[in-house]
Amino acid sequence: MTLLVAGALAVVRAGAAAVRAVDSADRQLAAMAVAERRLEALASRGCSAAVSGTATDPSVGIRESWRVTIARNGVRLVADSVQYSDRDGSRLIVRARLIGC
Repeated sequence: MTLLVAGALAVVRAGAAAVRAVDSADRQLAAMAVAERRLEALASRGCSAAVSGTATDPSVGIRESWRVTIARNGVRLVADSVQYSDRDGSRLIVRARLIGC
């Protein structure tokens, strides 16, 4: 009986760990999607309209800031930092892209 209970508890613990891992992965994917959308939007506007800025989405707990800098030959470097939270605390994803002018 004790062995059966211990086995059942191990299965419950493994299931809980899997749920936490999936939740963390979902949040990371959402943050990456936010960054990719921002980079695409800035690139589609062209160089003159690509400016630095910030945004917050409290409904999903995401804070975003992007910076546009002039690189060589008029090319713009856009870096987007997206901060989000999961069970283990605050996480940061940074994505970058060059925009040709």
